[in-house]
Amino acid sequence: MSWLKLKNVIGTSYRVDPNDLVNTKRALSQLGYYNIPAHRGR
Repeated sequence: MSWLKLKNVIGTSYRVDPNDLVNTKRALSQLGYYNIPAHRGR
């Protein structure tokens, strides 16, 4: 998945960059592993 670039590690023991979180959720959604809630938009 070379198109997904994160600034930092994502995990419960780390501070998560908000943009990294959004990008990860968007990528997972495109792969069919995460459903973005309707009130959040795409």
